[in-house]
Amino acid sequence: ENIENIENNKNKKGKSNRNNNKKQKEENTFNEMSLSIQLVKHLISYLESKNKTIRFRSCQILALIFKQFDTLEDFGDDLIEEVKSKIKDRLKDKIPQVRQFAVAASEKLQNS
Repeated sequence: ENIENIENNKNKKGKSNRNNNKKQKEENTFNEMSLSIQLVKHLISYLESKNKTIRFRSCQILALIFKQFDTLEDFGDDLIEEVKSKIKDRLKDKIPQVRQFAVAASEKLQNS
């Protein structure tokens, strides 16, 4: 009887741990998405900087963020439209590296 109780407790703990892991993954995904949205909102303003390095890094980081997600639906239509508008200007930037990462960022935006 004691052995059965021990086995039942192990099974309950195993199920509990799996449920906790699943909840934790969902929370992490939500936190990552929330952080990404805030970061994208912040980076948009830097896309128009006079400093070429700031424009370059902003495009680079946006491209890396967008690359991490299968779809950009969670970012919201308004935010995506704003990013598209600002990135379009960077496609015509005088600095080749800025244009390069603007292309990388806009690649993912085309499908959204």
